Amino acid sequence: MPPNWNERLSQFILILRTAQTAAQFAPFPQVQQVTGLVLQLLESVDKVQRWKGDCECLALRALEMVSTILSESLNHGPLSLEMESRVVKLAEVLNDITRFMREQAKAPFLRRFLRQVNIQDQLDSCRVRLEDAFKLFDSTSLIGMHRSLDVLQNVAQETKNLQISLAADIRGLSGSLASANDDEGDFRVYKRSDIDLIESLETTCHGRAKAGTSQCIIRSHKAKLGGRAVVIRTYERPQSARARTRDIRNWDQILHPTLAQLLGYSKENSTTPFIILKAGEIPPSDLTYLRACIIIPEWSS
Repeated sequence: MPPNWNERLSQFILILRTAQTAAQFAPFPQVQQVTGLVLQLLESVDKVQRWKGDCECLALRALEMVSTILSESLNHGPLSLEMESRVVKLAEVLNDITRFMREQAKAPFLRRFLRQVNIQDQLDSCRVRLEDAFKLFDSTSLIGMHRSLDVLQNVAQETKNLQISLAADIRGLSGSLASANDDEGDFRVYKRSDIDLIESLETTCHGRAKAGTSQCIIRSHKAKLGGRAVVIRTYERPQSARARTRDIRNWDQILHPTLAQLLGYSKENSTTPFIILKAGEIPPSDLTYLRACIIIPEWSS
């Protein structure tokens, strides 16, 4: 079981929710479908009690696979009908694996104990089906999918060095502008009037009070900020400040040139607190870089 799984799971889910937004601009709708299925798969793993390590490996392998497909579809235009059919096949496999994990999470202990050999066989079958689905994409030689490992390592190191340098420059600039009333730390503080909402993307509820009402409601919208396309997340109800602080902390840890990035947020005492994200996308499959960033652990077949 990977260390700090719950903390990293929340980061994976944040990334996938952003990927769902990016998938709306993919040249075929099946990409958005498989992205949503991987999100369901990750959420299902958290409820599994036995064979959790195997289930996590399956979910993370699926996340890696869909990251590659989404990036390729966004960067290289429409794919062939044959490729679309392979995405549909992958969706079927992901759906079956999610259903299997939900069944194991709900199954009583005695049933799991009596069927443990059969369940292990099913896990092995899921792993084989997932790898077979991945090979369908590998055999088509998608543009940019096959790159030298040495080149990837060099790019990852250069990117990391650039991020460190840019972070230092930003901190220095922020320090010189500390007296400005519209800046806070490395991010700008915005007013609600600075943003024009375009379209509602998603509404999620978190936590339940004794009366059955949600402790926090998070709404995501497409929006424009000075002519720039962004995503705004608003927080409502008693736990809104806590949820907003958690998301700011999580997004502050995600640094990558093609992932969604935190641009800024509202003041803490705002009537409806919010954060603003620069639109991004999941990058191509780059295990060396992703492991270095602690986004996806090493896959063990």
